[in-house]
Amino acid sequence: MKILFTGGGTLGPVTPLLAVAEFLTEMASRRGQTAEFLWIGTKNGPERALVKAAGIKFTSIPAAKVDRFFSWRNLFLPVAIFGALVKSFSLILQFKPDVLVSAGGYTAVPVHLAGKILGVRGVIHQQDLTGGITNRVLAPLANQITVAWEKLKEKFPRAIWIGNPVRREIFHGAAERARTKYKVRPESRVVLAFGGGTGATSLNFTVNEMSKNLPNNVELIHLCGIGKLWNFKETDQYHPAEFDAEMGDLYASADLVIARAGMGTIAEVAALGKAAVLVPLTDSPQEENAAALEDADAAVVVRDLPHLARVVRDLLLEPEKARLLGENIKKVFPSDAAERLAEIILGIYEK
Repeated sequence: MKILFTGGGTLGPVTPLLAVAEFLTEMASRRGQTAEFLWIGTKNGPERALVKAAGIKFTSIPAAKVDRFFSWRNLFLPVAIFGALVKSFSLILQFKPDVLVSAGGYTAVPVHLAGKILGVRGVIHQQDLTGGITNRVLAPLANQITVAWEKLKEKFPRAIWIGNPVRREIFHGAAERARTKYKVRPESRVVLAFGGGTGATSLNFTVNEMSKNLPNNVELIHLCGIGKLWNFKETDQYHPAEFDAEMGDLYASADLVIARAGMGTIAEVAALGKAAVLVPLTDSPQEENAAALEDADAAVVVRDLPHLARVVRDLLLEPEKARLLGENIKKVFPSDAAERLAEIILGIYEK
C-alpha cells in the first residue's frame, strides 16, 4: 500500500496526517501488508524535519502560493504553477501511489490535480471552519472529503465529520518529566505558552513581558519558535525555549495553555481537555475557529494582546472556570479522528 501525503509551508496541514500515518502503518501490518509513504511539501518550510523524524520520505515541489495582497511574486505565479505541476506528475509517476491525502496547504493543489489526471484516488481533510480556498478548489477532485467541525458539512455536503487527528504521543506525556526538565518548583502551577511551529513575534513579546509579573505560585514555560528566543532570559518563574519535541510532557504539566488558534493546536488541547486562552492570528481562519470555541464556552479568546496578562491572571484565580473550559472543549471534537481517517483511506485503497 502506497500513500502519498502532501501539504506544508506551515505545520498546520502536516501534524494531523502524521497521526494518520501511524494508524495506517498498524492497520496495514494487521492485514499482512506494508504501508509505504511519500510526503510532498515545500523546500524551506518547517515540515521537512518533522516528516523525516517520523520516518517518512520527503521531497518538495516549487512553491505556487498566491499572495493575498499585491506582490511581484504573483507575476511569476503561472511559471511556479507550471513547475509545480510538472514536478508533481514526475513524482507521482515514480512513486505510483494508491491514495493521495492532504489536509490543506497550497502544495496540495498541483499534486491533487496531477493525481486526478493520472487516476490516483484522493482524500482531502478540511480543518478550519472557513473552508479554505485550497480544499474548495480540490473538493470536486476528491474521492472523499472529511471535516474537523460538524458545521463544515454545510460547505462540503459530501463530507464525513470525523474531528481533527492528533498525535498519539501527546496522550502519553508525563508532567514530572517536563517539570524536572524546566526546574519547576513542586508547589507551582504551570502556564504553557507557544505560538505554533514557526513562532509568533507579537505573542512572544507579550508573553515575555507578562512573565515579569506572575503570581508567586505560577511558572511559565514559553516555546518561542526556532530562531525566536532572542534575548529572553530565564528566571525562577519563566522558562523560555525555542522548541521542545516532548509536547506530550508539556501538555501534561500545564494547568493553562496560551496559544494561537490553529486547528492542530486546538485539536490537541481539546483531546487533552486543557483550559486554553487562544490568541487568534488577525485576518486568518483562526479567528472563526476561536470564535466557535468561545461561543461554546470552550476557550477564552483574547483579540487584543495588551489584555492577555489580565485574562490569564483572572483565569488562574478561577480554577472552576478553567475546569469547565477543559470539559467543554473536549466535547467539541470526536476523539478518534486519526483512526477514522486511516480507516477511510484504507477503505478507498481496498476498493
